[in-house]
Amino acid sequence: MSLSATATISVSVIQASSHEFSQRHLKLAEGSTVGDALLMVEFAQTSPVVRVASPANEPEASESFVGVWGKRVRLSQVLVDGDRIELYRPILADAKSARKSNAIRQGYRAGRTKSR
Repeated sequence: MSLSATATISVSVIQASSHEFSQRHLKLAEGSTVGDALLMVEFAQTSPVVRVASPANEPEASESFVGVWGKRVRLSQVLVDGDRIELYRPILADAKSARKSNAIRQGYRAGRTKSR
């Protein structure tokens, strides 16, 4: 028996900011890519991470800011059923600088040790 309908997969696209969380569930044709999914989601098109180029209607993204289940992927990555596409925010603070600022703010001075 032959099926005339193409197989579909279910995926979700999420994006979190410091004040908002967006999630969209999609049904896509089997063989769809991360880029295909991003074209289907409104918040991904307005994200500072992803721009949708008008002429070719292809997403442009810094691929270091797109991942599937916590692993960075290319926009050409083929999706499988159940994948979760994540749009990552750029890191705004250097961890070393942040620790130093916190230590200074809390009164730590270099060379001083706690007495026991």
